[in-house]
Amino acid sequence: MDSYQVTRQLIIRWFNRYEKEGIAELEATKGQGRRPILRIDNEEEMNKVESLVEASPQSLKVVVSQWEEELGTVLIFYLPSYSLHLNLIETLWRKIKIECLRPQDFMSKEDLHQAVKKYSEKIQ
Repeated sequence: MDSYQVTRQLIIRWFNRYEKEGIAELEATKGQGRRPILRIDNEEEMNKVESLVEASPQSLKVVVSQWEEELGTVLIFYLPSYSLHLNLIETLWRKIKIECLRPQDFMSKEDLHQAVKKYSEKIQ
């Protein structure tokens, strides 16, 4: 289940829906799934985008076309429900676990805190 990023509870819900309504109930419907995330590092651009969205909150097409006119190309992509590789803290945490933490560092919360603090001082 982990390789498909599906929880046991979700599988049980799918099974119950299938038993109740059949295969048609399992088809994706509009509104399901994770909402898109907007990431803009430039504060000035972010303010422009916010004003565009406020002007046309119900129309993504209008916002995107105005955005492209004012700011350049817009690339819209939808993230999977859990995107470890796009979350920088997850990448850093994985690196810390692989490179510097030993099993004994997990014996207590204080030990873990000290090991992470020691590693963070090393990389600064």
